[in-house]
Amino acid sequence: MQWAEYCEWNEEIGECQNIDGGSDTEWGPYQYLTLTESDGLRNGPDYDYAVLYYPIPDSTVDIDLPYKSIIMSPGWGDDGSGMTDWGVFFASYGFVSMIIGPNDPINDNHQVRGQGLIDAIETIRQENERVSSPLFGLVDLESFAVGGYSMGGGAAQAAAILDPSIKAIISLNPTYFVYDTENCDGPEYYCLIPEHLNHPVPALILPGEIELDEMEDYDGYLGQTIYEYIPETTEKILFEIAGQGHGAAVYPYDEVAEYILSWLNYQFFNYFSSCESLLEPPSIASQYLTNIECSALTLYDINGDGTVDNSDLVMLVIAVLNGSTGSTDINFDSIVDIYDILLLSDYL
Repeated sequence: MQWAEYCEWNEEIGECQNIDGGSDTEWGPYQYLTLTESDGLRNGPDYDYAVLYYPIPDSTVDIDLPYKSIIMSPGWGDDGSGMTDWGVFFASYGFVSMIIGPNDPINDNHQVRGQGLIDAIETIRQENERVSSPLFGLVDLESFAVGGYSMGGGAAQAAAILDPSIKAIISLNPTYFVYDTENCDGPEYYCLIPEHLNHPVPALILPGEIELDEMEDYDGYLGQTIYEYIPETTEKILFEIAGQGHGAAVYPYDEVAEYILSWLNYQFFNYFSSCESLLEPPSIASQYLTNIECSALTLYDINGDGTVDNSDLVMLVIAVLNGSTGSTDINFDSIVDIYDILLLSDYL
């Protein structure tokens, strides 16, 4: 009854089936394969269930190499399999994606689950070094995003505190609170204050408009509060989904999927067009807040170091020589060539 909008109860096996994104999920152009521990995938000590999805390069569709990666963590009580649609979705758009489950789906808190996300990053790093892995030498070791649903969405915030080098967060209907004996009142010492979210990792947060009506005990622990407490110096977006509750972003669909892809393309590749698209409020949003700015710096900072200088020009020349496509296409003509070099040279 709780998940009737997303699945149908099967009396014979006692499970809710067909949480599969439904017919309104638009999958990407890539086919995908999976890796599990039986294939040699590392058994991380800080998480349990794990499946890694990776796109299959296709000569008819350009793909950005090395692969950028995203790890997704589930909600309370889920072993990780509930994130399957997200694993498939991201792989279908050219990302390496890994879904994980907590060691204890019932009792692991947000911080423990956040450590699980960090541990999963290490697993993907090791795939880049494992000679027999199909990802050997193909993983961008500097480009990892983390996310999740409900507790998993809060775990992504905890992971950002543990590892500020993470490129981006995607928090789907997140809950988040911290065990803090100094700042939280007893007897349980759980609360959420701005100091608990003082991290620099860009965060996209997708709560439901009426989520609090369903979860009154979580007042002050949901996505709207998380957005408010993340520092203004950190890029952030609040995409509140109109008329929806705690299941508003449980699977990829319509503008939820569209804006998440734009967010990853902006944070991973510095696409200027993706940044601009994120400034337009979605039609299904009851509230849409952001502090991101799209500027010439975003467009011309090829290496993403926060400055535009000759090192960006060198990287662009190398991209032209290598026949690269993607974030180095400054004039948006779908070709990286001398005209992009001329534009950057003129800017410098």
